[in-house]
Amino acid sequence: MTDSTGSSSSRRALTAVAVLVAFVAVMKFSTTRHTKAVYCEKDLKPMADTVVMLGASWCGYCARTRDHLASRKIQYCEYDIEQSAEGASRYRAAGAGGIPIIFIKHDRLLGFDAEALDAALAANGVHPVKPSTK
Repeated sequence: MTDSTGSSSSRRALTAVAVLVAFVAVMKFSTTRHTKAVYCEKDLKPMADTVVMLGASWCGYCARTRDHLASRKIQYCEYDIEQSAEGASRYRAAGAGGIPIIFIKHDRLLGFDAEALDAALAANGVHPVKPSTK
């Protein structure tokens, strides 16, 4: 004789395990891969027309800004306000209360807004980087 309670409990436990495994699989494979940061001075020496971002490695809006600039092939670099003395100094000087802060020539944007960022890039004549020809 089989106990209907035991069989029902086993099915519930098996279903719970299956749901947990499915959830873990979805989370693992749906994680967004973000663009790697390009750090000012270390990776790129900023010029007067370089787009410069003040951000932090943990900042989701900073990651979205990086992705947005990279997708448009805009040359930029960033200062991590927690890892770089220069970044911390620039952040204090900016007097803003959040990140990212994006500097495009003489304009400053606070936060990530794709439309505002595209408009500021266009208004400042910032265009995609052309691949070098050798």
